[in-house]
Amino acid sequence: RDAMLLHLCASFGAICFSKVRAEWEDNKLHSPSILTIIEGDSGSGKGMFNTMFECIFEQVIKRDNEKLKRDDNNLLIIQTAGINMSEAEFHNRLAYNKGVHIFAMETEIAKVAESFKKGNGLSFSYIRNAFDNDYQFRNNKGNSCQGRYRVYLNCTFTGTPKAIDKLITKPEVEGGTARRFCFSAIPEIDNEKGNNLKLPSEKVLNEIRNTVDEWQRDYCFISTDRGDQPCKEFVIDLHYIRQKLRKWIKVQMNRAKQDQIPERIEMARAISTIAFHCAIVLHMMAGNSTNNKKCVSNLTLYIANYCMERYLAKFGTCVGEVIALEKQNKKLTPEEVEECYYLRGTIGEDGR
Repeated sequence: RDAMLLHLCASFGAICFSKVRAEWEDNKLHSPSILTIIEGDSGSGKGMFNTMFECIFEQVIKRDNEKLKRDDNNLLIIQTAGINMSEAEFHNRLAYNKGVHIFAMETEIAKVAESFKKGNGLSFSYIRNAFDNDYQFRNNKGNSCQGRYRVYLNCTFTGTPKAIDKLITKPEVEGGTARRFCFSAIPEIDNEKGNNLKLPSEKVLNEIRNTVDEWQRDYCFISTDRGDQPCKEFVIDLHYIRQKLRKWIKVQMNRAKQDQIPERIEMARAISTIAFHCAIVLHMMAGNSTNNKKCVSNLTLYIANYCMERYLAKFGTCVGEVIALEKQNKKLTPEEVEECYYLRGTIGEDGR
C-alpha cells in the first residue's frame, strides 16, 4: 500500500494536476513533481504498478498513442512516455507540452540504466531538473527544438534491489539525485496469499477514468481546433501543510542529535519538500477543501516519515548501539520498541 500510494501520487500529479501550484517555504510556487522508485525481488509482483497505471489511465494512454501517429503532434500535448526516448525527442516534447507534465512508467529499472548510458539518451541531470522544474537548455545544429524549457517529468521506476543499486550509485547519492526520489519496497511474498492486486469493478474503474479526464481538462490542458492548450496555473493554499511540516523538520533535527544520524538533518528539508508535493495531489483528490485537511495532513506526515526511514535504511549510516536483549522472549517497553524500530536495517559498530 505504501508503494502504491507513492506511485499514484506521482501518476495523478502528472496526468491530472500538472498545472496546480502551491507556495512552499522558499516562497516559490511548486508543482506536484514526484519521482518514485519501488524495489522488489524477482517475482514479487512489481508488474502490479504498471497494471494499476494502465487500468486507471487507459483512456489517456489510448489518446496519447493516437496523437503520436499524427503528423501534427507538435501541436498536441502528450503526457505518457517511456524513459528510453532520445534527448532530442525529450527536449521536443518539453517544448510541445508547454509546461504540462510527462509521466514515465518503467517496470524494469535496468532499462532506465541502459537508456542513461546511451550517448544520445537522457541523463540524471534531467531527473534532477525534473524535481525542481529547472530549465534544460539545448542549442545545436540538429532539427530538434532549440532553447530553454523547464523540465516537467514524473516517473515510477520498479526493479530489484541490485538493479536499483547499480542505477543509484554513491556518486548519485552524493550528487543529489537520490534525495529527489521517494524510495519504497514491496513486502516479502506471503506464500499463501501472494502479492495480488485487487482492482475495482469495471463500472467503478470507468467512473475513475471519467474523473481523470475531467481533472485533466481542468488542471492540465484543453483540446481546441488549433491544437492542445495548457490550462492556466491553479494556485491552492497549503499553509496548513506547511505548518505541519515545519514541526516535522524540528522533530527530525532533534532526533538526529539523539540518534547520531547526520543524514536525518541533511534530508529533512528535501523530504519535507517531497511530502509537500504529494500534499498538492492529496489536497486536490480530497476535493480542494479544508474539510479534509486533517486527513490530508496525517497522510502527508505519514509520507514524510516513510520516505525518511526508507532513505536512511537504504543510504544512511548509524553509530548508535543496538539494544542487547537479555532474553529473546523479553517483553519490550514502548521506548525500546521505538528505538529498535528506527535502528532496523542499519549496521552496528560490530558490523552486524
